[in-house]
Amino acid sequence: MTRLLFFIVLTVAPLLVGFAAGAATAVIRGWGDRDVHVDVVNESGQRVKSLALDVESCGVRNALARGSLEPGDRATFRFMVCGEGGYELRAQLENGAELRGHGNYVEGGYRATERVRRSDIVSAVSAVSAVSY
Repeated sequence: MTRLLFFIVLTVAPLLVGFAAGAATAVIRGWGDRDVHVDVVNESGQRVKSLALDVESCGVRNALARGSLEPGDRATFRFMVCGEGGYELRAQLENGAELRGHGNYVEGGYRATERVRRSDIVSAVSAVSAVSY
């Protein structure tokens, strides 16, 4: 009985602790998250009156909308794609200017940052790898 208890304490318990630590790390770091995240940053120097993200995946188009965004603020759109898809950001500034981003290709797990500036929208899209530091 003492040998069995000794075996459990020295082998099984550390394995369980290691598994729990790995699972917690995966959740905290977002590994396995298949949603697309698009962060929008207002660098225009004025209030963005409205944002719309036109998403297309599997031949279906959807529009995600958000209200105003103050200068320097950030908003995040999160959506799913079936395999692959694309999106385009539209922004209406307080001065009435309407800006349209360049269409971007995305797959599940991608992250993108859209920077709304005075006269254009600048994109940066990246695939999140299974192990990112």
